[in-house]
Amino acid sequence: MHTKTKLEVLPIETANVLFLLATKQGNKLNEIKNKWEKNNNNLNT
Repeated sequence: MHTKTKLEVLPIETANVLFLLATKQGNKLNEIKNKWEKNNNNLNT
């Protein structure tokens, strides 16, 4: 019996939604990281 991977089972719409959510999360993390780096640079100067 071939067990399908979760991605094969997921409908494409669901996969797209999950991808968008992951992208949004990634953007948020990048924003936070950038703010952090800016703050660190300000402290160092």
